[in-house]
Amino acid sequence: MKKGGIFITEFDLERLQKLIEEKRAIGGDSAYLNDLEEELSRARIVGSKDIPGDVITMNSTACLRDLATGEELTLSLVFPQDADIEQGRISILAPIGTGMIGYRTGDVIEWQVPAGLRRIEIKEIYTVSPNSRYTVLVNAEAGPDLAISAEIASDEPIICERPMYFNYNGVWTGRHGHGGIRTLNACIKG
Repeated sequence: MKKGGIFITEFDLERLQKLIEEKRAIGGDSAYLNDLEEELSRARIVGSKDIPGDVITMNSTACLRDLATGEELTLSLVFPQDADIEQGRISILAPIGTGMIGYRTGDVIEWQVPAGLRRIEIKEIYTVSPNSRYTVLVNAEAGPDLAISAEIASDEPIICERPMYFNYNGVWTGRHGHGGIRTLNACIKG
């Protein structure tokens, strides 16, 4: 992993520290949790609006290039419950996921695997900046219990987020799903 500093948002730090606590409480794999804690301990903590646009945060999607093989892959960094490698969503607790958090375009992630040292370059990051978001409040726009659809045209890649958070007796629960269309992305082939 990178020896220099990385960036992380206050919001991501709080959620990741809570994840570590929860996993330790149920006897989670301490090696992965220790690696994540080590990464977080050297992070420069910034507000969500102050994070540079070329930094991988939670729910960011990045194009990665294996420096040994030249192979490119696009992965989204997510919490363990949202991970689905078939959909390109990698858990923060996976070695590559822990390695991704806080890195910038052009950085190289290094980590030891059984076959030797693996080196992956962060080629491009697709993060929606907080100032470029448009929120549709479905109940207000369409009415309760109704669905809406939208047509969007853009010259830039589009990322769609679907937060599903609920307040039940004062406790927030839920998930945060996302997907995107990156037709301008050189990583997407075909």
